[in-house]
Amino acid sequence: MVWTLSEGRDPELLSDGYPVSSIMIAPFTTDPEVVQATGRRLRSDPARWPIGHSETFVVGCGYAARQFGGAGDVIIVRLSDGAAWIPQSQPEFTWVWVAGFTCDEFFGLARGPIEGEVTTIARMRLDALGEPLPPD
Repeated sequence: MVWTLSEGRDPELLSDGYPVSSIMIAPFTTDPEVVQATGRRLRSDPARWPIGHSETFVVGCGYAARQFGGAGDVIIVRLSDGAAWIPQSQPEFTWVWVAGFTCDEFFGLARGPIEGEVTTIARMRLDALGEPLPPD
């Protein structure tokens, strides 16, 4: 399981989000005690706001990814060590949603630069992501 743990929000400052967000990992279970006992932090999460259903992590082949922030922001995390990539949207498309993985590629929905343009599936080879952001 992969999730974001957000902490430290001042209840008086509802518009400030959470100052600390971490990407967490644990073996799949339905027992909350097992999650608490086995969960571990992978790295910081760039999101400062609670995540909705459409931004949940998609997991496959040792990676997890999800959309965060504004349109076009996607984070891909390697589960073995917490290294991450934030692939940039291209002039010809913007990442809209994470669709999934094979062991070689990341798949996402992408939309062209013209308002109302059709959304399509785009793919990116994992070995073409470049140098990762180190875990922190």
